[in-house]
Amino acid sequence: MPEAERTAFEQRLKDDSAFAEEIATWAVVQKGIQTEGDRQLAEKLHVLGKKLMQENASGLTATTVNVGPKRIFHLPRWAYAAAAAVLLVLIAWPVYQSLQPTGTQYAYNNKAVFDEHFRTGPLPVVRDAEVATWQKAYEAKQYDDAIAALEALLANPNYTRRSEAQLYLGISRLAIGQGREALDALKKVSSDSYDWDEAQWYSALAYIVVDDVVQAKPVLQNIASQAGNPRRKEAQELLETLK
Repeated sequence: MPEAERTAFEQRLKDDSAFAEEIATWAVVQKGIQTEGDRQLAEKLHVLGKKLMQENASGLTATTVNVGPKRIFHLPRWAYAAAAAVLLVLIAWPVYQSLQPTGTQYAYNNKAVFDEHFRTGPLPVVRDAEVATWQKAYEAKQYDDAIAALEALLANPNYTRRSEAQLYLGISRLAIGQGREALDALKKVSSDSYDWDEAQWYSALAYIVVDDVVQAKPVLQNIASQAGNPRRKEAQELLETLK
């Protein structure tokens, strides 16, 4: 897509859940079509090669030409063409196989998986406390403003709720498609804080959106192994999707 269309498309994926779900469905269908097309092509090439080999074996007849005491076999011109076709198939098939992508295919499908599972978490409940600027922006889905306010808080060395701020900074960056920046923030959440479990979940989603499924899987496996983790079932489902 042209840059403007791609930006509009990605923004609609974030804002329109029904549209995102439809796109995710079509992504799965497209992958299935591609897989089936590869299978059919492989099957046709195999059948063609086998057929040409059989025709070559049954149809070739040798004629002899007397040139003295030795007998020389002469093949008709069509036989050379058939043999060349067989050779082409035998050479082309391994080349075709070598050009096929190996392993799990990611790219756009990962984006669809991310969109299916990403939801911004609720704000922390703090009684008798004034709603902070970043919280107002976050609730209004003004994530750029939330990021700016959170970064301002974190720039103050005396600010105490740093893990919470890093968690919501990471979530806000994920909401605007900044996967790697989100990971940088989420990695700074303390493992001793109440925000750690949520940070792990959003870290797994951040790895997926940047196409690093290898790093996402152990994080999801850890979540899935925790009986009391509210994300356990969804982590198990996501692991099945990533197989």
